[in-house]
Amino acid sequence: MLFEKEKNPPYTTKGVGELKLLKNSETGKSRILVRADGGLRVLLNSGIQGNFQYETISDGLVRFPVINSDQKLDTFVIKVKTKDDGEQLVAKLNELKN
Repeated sequence: MLFEKEKNPPYTTKGVGELKLLKNSETGKSRILVRADGGLRVLLNSGIQGNFQYETISDGLVRFPVINSDQKLDTFVIKVKTKDDGEQLVAKLNELKN
């Protein structure tokens, strides 16, 4: 879900898909990639930034800030199955910060 505070409702669902955390072996930089189920459409592809705070905001919801193509901050909310999955995702994101 993409959070846009000026819209009502503020969350826009982008879709459901497979989430991968990838690390480039040459540069050491990490990114998150989410592709839609049943296709190759990319829902989210963003670098994991060292100066951003990744956090759980509720059971199974993780706040993920990104820099968009206009060089402005967007906030995505990633929904996972359980509270534990959310905590594990945040721990891994914080471990992979560039």
